[in-house]
Amino acid sequence: MRSRALFLGVLCVTLLGGACADFRRGPAADACVKAPENDPVFETDVYPILQVRCQDCHSKGREAQSSRFLMSGNAKEDRSLVVMLVSPADPNNSLLLLRGTGIDHTGGQRLFPDDPEYATIRDWIASLPSATCP
Repeated sequence: MRSRALFLGVLCVTLLGGACADFRRGPAADACVKAPENDPVFETDVYPILQVRCQDCHSKGREAQSSRFLMSGNAKEDRSLVVMLVSPADPNNSLLLLRGTGIDHTGGQRLFPDDPEYATIRDWIASLPSATCP
């Protein structure tokens, strides 16, 4: 009976732990960040950077069309996609910035840590609420 309880406990922890992290994508993103109705910083400051640096490949019919990061060209629609790639608790380790700086990114380096654009994205990520998965 005790071994069955232990097995069930381990199973629950395993299942619950996997609910918030996608280990294939790198560090667990704060996928539970809620999209506010209005995010002017994302729309006016962050999204234009992503359009210039990412959208050429990360859009329908382009080289990275099979990735999860597929931009539509609409900031409001694409925001939920982007927040799945960020970690407000540790912005520099957000998948968005890691890939952008060339880490495990077949598209090479698109962002540079000493650029103001990198800082804009990092600061926006840090401003997001850190949420825990339900």
